[in-house]
Amino acid sequence: MKSTRMLRWFSLAAFIPLTLTAQTLQEGLAFYAKAQFAEAKRVFESILEGDGDNAEAHYRLGMILLSRSFRDEDGAVEHLEFAVELAPQNADYHYGLGAAYGMKAQNAGFLKKAFLAPKVKREFEKTIELNPTHIDAHVGLAQYYMQAPGIMGGDTEKAWAEADIVIRLDEVRGRYFKAGLYATDKNMAEAEREIRTLITNRPKDG
Repeated sequence: MKSTRMLRWFSLAAFIPLTLTAQTLQEGLAFYAKAQFAEAKRVFESILEGDGDNAEAHYRLGMILLSRSFRDEDGAVEHLEFAVELAPQNADYHYGLGAAYGMKAQNAGFLKKAFLAPKVKREFEKTIELNPTHIDAHVGLAQYYMQAPGIMGGDTEKAWAEADIVIRLDEVRGRYFKAGLYATDKNMAEAEREIRTLITNRPKDG
């Protein structure tokens, strides 16, 4: 009888860490959804102290470190690389890593940019391969094609093509985004045309 109770106790105990981890992860996600990043950061760091292979915690912590509150590109890259390594089929993780590489490249010298640029492009392309409707990845890839020099894979035609894909996925966001690309290119007539088209097609949203 005593041995049976002990067996039941050990069986129950085996599930306790998993339950606590799941609850803690949900707590962190709740803070994250409210943009309470300092609180969320503490939760995800606590999770990783007990479970260094928690891909979601690495991903969320990496994205928090990219936020304006922290701006720790090196730390973000480290955690997002872990997330991708642990869950290579997760499109969001690849997008986050591409964004981290891109942010790091913004403050880098020419040689460092040349090293990071292919990684940015690769991660956005992998995101789209895994999830063709990932709007943020199409936007990121369009920006990459528009801004990168040709030697690093820049291609304005591909940038416009990606912008058109965003329009097909979400016309409101897509036309605002494409108008922004035209404005950056100092083509205000085309930028205005995109907004007018949006107002015509989606008067309430426009």
